[in-house]
Amino acid sequence: MNCAIVVDSTIDIPEDYVCPIPLYILPLRIFIDNKEYKDRVDISCEEIYEELEKGKKITTSLPSPSDALSLLQKLSKQFEQIVVLTVSSKLSGTFNMIKMLVEQMSLKKVNVFDTKAVSGKIFHIVQRVAADLLKGEKITQEKILEYNKSSLMLFVLNSLEYLKKGGRIGKLSAFMGKLFNLKPILSIDEEGEVYKVTTAKSEEQMIDKIVELVERFAPDRRTVYAGYGKKTMERLVFKLQEKLGKIAGLARIGPAVAAHAGPETFGVLVVKE
Repeated sequence: MNCAIVVDSTIDIPEDYVCPIPLYILPLRIFIDNKEYKDRVDISCEEIYEELEKGKKITTSLPSPSDALSLLQKLSKQFEQIVVLTVSSKLSGTFNMIKMLVEQMSLKKVNVFDTKAVSGKIFHIVQRVAADLLKGEKITQEKILEYNKSSLMLFVLNSLEYLKKGGRIGKLSAFMGKLFNLKPILSIDEEGEVYKVTTAKSEEQMIDKIVELVERFAPDRRTVYAGYGKKTMERLVFKLQEKLGKIAGLARIGPAVAAHAGPETFGVLVVKE
């Protein structure tokens, strides 16, 4: 079957990845001092890191409904099936918006799924969905959630202020992290919400705890990916590699995610084989 996959721009993809199925990215909108940019179209990773460090007022919004509709109508003329994989509905209204558009416009070839994920976890789901489509298998929400559970994403932020501004964590958590200089190790739960796994008092302890969590999740065969924001955070990739061995792929944290996570972000994705 002639198929395509559509994701929103909260996905973070390793730089050398080539999807075997046509893959289209629908950009979220980013507002910097009330000026609108399309994620990864009008603004790059490096540019958003710079703007964040300048203290600019930065917010994100759903993809443009007109852009989403235009893309899906165009793809409906080219493909027999379009699978849309959105960021967790607990973090964004993108899933509900696209689902409503598809129903209102009767786009019969389009199936919309809530990944309950963000960033690298969406990348892993894309890999699995692409493999299924190549084999002619049916994609269901149950399968998406199964694929979600087969990976673990851990991420560390140098500051919790950006999450606090975006309303993603309580003020008390942000205050405690700042007061005691703790480094929280965060993850995404099965419902697609951010939660704190543990904390570390130093960068070295943080790496050790990440390694422990990775090995506990996938003690035998596993594939490990890493992602980071500012170039200075790349040092953590090398430290992780010393402990875990080969990193299968590297991604930069994209503008929409960085707007909430901050420029100094480091993440690890581990997939059970």
